[in-house]
Amino acid sequence: MGYCGDCEHLTIRHNCKKYKKGLAYSSYISRSISTGAMHERCSECDKDYRIAELEEKIKHQWIPVAERLPEDGINPFTQDAYIYPVTVDFDGRQDVRYYSFCHGHWYNQGPGEMDDLVIAWMPRPEPYKEEEG
Repeated sequence: MGYCGDCEHLTIRHNCKKYKKGLAYSSYISRSISTGAMHERCSECDKDYRIAELEEKIKHQWIPVAERLPEDGINPFTQDAYIYPVTVDFDGRQDVRYYSFCHGHWYNQGPGEMDDLVIAWMPRPEPYKEEEG
């Protein structure tokens, strides 16, 4: 897996095919897990990499229910509401649980709404996908 274009961490400096030649190279150097070779990214690819890293970090942060709620949706595999990781508050004690969200309310395996307990939720992660090759 490379940082950009067809770069595969095989050389010290990649031959950037995405942004072409003539760019400054970043001082950030990473070690390739597959080859053990040192690798230096061009400045533009380094920016892309850092932005993607921050976006991934933001995706996995807690969202207060006062800020927003997830969109209603039905899981096509189970025909049930989607289940989310949530932070619940039981009289000042907080814990992480998994509740479903349906029709604007939080549920936990029962007919009763759990809205008063849920203080934050986290977006569902993308399912695992096996890498090709």
